[in-house]
Amino acid sequence: MYFQDLLSEFSNELGIPPIKLDLAGNCELLIDGMKVSLSPLENGRVVKVGAESDRAFRSVKEDLVFMESLLEENLIGQKNAPLVIGLNDEHHITFTLYVVLENLTVEIFNDMIARLVDCVESWEVRITDAATALLVAFAESNIINFA
Repeated sequence: MYFQDLLSEFSNELGIPPIKLDLAGNCELLIDGMKVSLSPLENGRVVKVGAESDRAFRSVKEDLVFMESLLEENLIGQKNAPLVIGLNDEHHITFTLYVVLENLTVEIFNDMIARLVDCVESWEVRITDAATALLVAFAESNIINFA
């Protein structure tokens, strides 16, 4: 299967109008209020699926909470593989999935997209909770001072 074929089947499966590509051959979908980007790679045989959290970290402390949680939850891809989780220049959590389209069914792709959206939502809650707990601990102990 190629990227265009996947998009055609995916839009048919969802009962939506055909998905249109931008000039670079990419597209963005709005799924449950979240932007999910799709970009073809390897001559349309692989698709890069990406999303990012709405929440931006505003401090080094929050960045550190995220990195600590990422290491605890995803050491060597234990829990989130094959999803790649990172932090972009604007301090939003990014989620990237590379999908080989050979032998992929639209049902499996639909499930992958749903899991990606669930993962983004789950991480946003975890990081918000962890950041709150850490900031309270820092305020109470004042052990570490980040300039």
